[in-house]
Amino acid sequence: MLPRLALRILTPVMIAAVAVQPAHADDYVDRANALYAPIRADHRSDLVLLPLVAKMDPPPAAVDTPTKAEMLPAGSSAWSAAAAWAQAPNQQAVLKAIDQVTAEENPVEAMAFGQPYGVDAVASAPGGVDLVQAGLYTELGDPPMLAAAKFQDLPALDRAACLVHVEATRLAADGQPGAAMQLVTDWLFFSRQMVDRAFYHEAKWGMEHFITSLDRLRDIAYTDSKAAKPALTIDDIAAIQERIRENGYLRLDRAQFPAGNRIAAEQVVARVYSQQGPNPDTFAATMARLASTEHPLRLFSEAAKWEQLAQQSADTRDVTEQLARTYDDWSSRWQLSPFDPLVAVPTAYDKLSPGRFAVLRAALPDMGDLWSLRQVMEAQLVGTRDALGLAAFRQANHNLPLTLSALRPRYVRDIGSDPFNPTGRANGGQPPMQFFVPIRDTRARFGPRETPRPHEINVFTPGGEANFRAPVGEDQFVLYSVGPNGRAEWADNATGVPVKDSIGDILFWPPFISLYREELVNRGTLK
Repeated sequence: MLPRLALRILTPVMIAAVAVQPAHADDYVDRANALYAPIRADHRSDLVLLPLVAKMDPPPAAVDTPTKAEMLPAGSSAWSAAAAWAQAPNQQAVLKAIDQVTAEENPVEAMAFGQPYGVDAVASAPGGVDLVQAGLYTELGDPPMLAAAKFQDLPALDRAACLVHVEATRLAADGQPGAAMQLVTDWLFFSRQMVDRAFYHEAKWGMEHFITSLDRLRDIAYTDSKAAKPALTIDDIAAIQERIRENGYLRLDRAQFPAGNRIAAEQVVARVYSQQGPNPDTFAATMARLASTEHPLRLFSEAAKWEQLAQQSADTRDVTEQLARTYDDWSSRWQLSPFDPLVAVPTAYDKLSPGRFAVLRAALPDMGDLWSLRQVMEAQLVGTRDALGLAAFRQANHNLPLTLSALRPRYVRDIGSDPFNPTGRANGGQPPMQFFVPIRDTRARFGPRETPRPHEINVFTPGGEANFRAPVGEDQFVLYSVGPNGRAEWADNATGVPVKDSIGDILFWPPFISLYREELVNRGTLK
């Protein structure tokens, strides 16, 4: 039977007094930071990039988010201000740094983002005080609490992403699509560095920018293909294909499941539990602090809630064992194929009682979306290689192949397989992406008396507020993944990045970004 905690109202003085209890906090922070100890100082991309990001000029409002920046077309009313911002000295210094930290492509020798967590660890390194003053570090609070981490460097890195997209658009508009694609590939490589970070929020940030970068590569190639005088060459495409090859730096089988969140949860358990169970001196105040990290005004209401939850909580041994079981379940699934039957089984985290294991639900984010994001990343890599291979084939032959297999080996080394397609997997099958040329390959979809028409794609946008239909003629091709439902449906319904319970296929060509931009221009939203 768990000891019942007497209900009481926590005053600000009492909360502050509890907050300064040490609970060996530094031991856990040291364990998390030790994950980056193998990275030599001269191989740390953060030491090169962040000091220059700190000096960036604020971006114009029209490009102050990565989504706005990738969508803004050259020649729009806001374009001249965006281009001038990208060309200013502080921003050009950041672009040079991005190129520098992604130049080495050997995974063993490549640079890595190795910034440790907490103000003390950052400030003790050369130049660290300046980064702390600029807010470009992970704030853990006092005493340091990993589960309450505020990753303050990520919004700053978003500004660097804005810069990359604006500069890529500028280069492409200036007749240098190959240089634009090289810049985006640099950012793709940096995003891959962030995928290897130890905490969920960092890894997810890296995955999302990885996916967007690949879509942007295809966007630049597609936009150039529709120009009156295309400037992208077969050699330009080959150079990108070499960098994103299947056995190169971007390999996703090297990505590890984030280990930092386990250390963070262990720190929370050590702080709020004693051998007998929930510690009345630390439980409510610590959990209230954790739950109100992003919303400090909720501190007192959270404290009252956690006083109640302490009475329902499992004992120390059960919580400790359940933490290990939950994380081990996640880690073991990380090694599985998306088609393994175990993937469909609810995770240990899904089964956590919201009462008995409320501490674990609060200390651990639900990391289930990392699996779907990784699957989308793999699909985007294969789809981008195939799409660029088709673009190069068309340039060389002035037509398009009948099947993707015709791309090998000249235009792409390996056409790869669709990581969402289950067809023949049990027998070692490797089903490719779906490819067709409208009208040429879609005549059978029309009646004997019908004239084949351009293919129409119902494009789903994030949130669904701006869904639209995009016609694709025989001057282009359609390349897509079967998506989460595993069925090839001619990209009649398609999206860029599927979300939970979304329908339709994953579109690679025409690129989602390109079609969405065209739609916004036609609507007058982008002028």
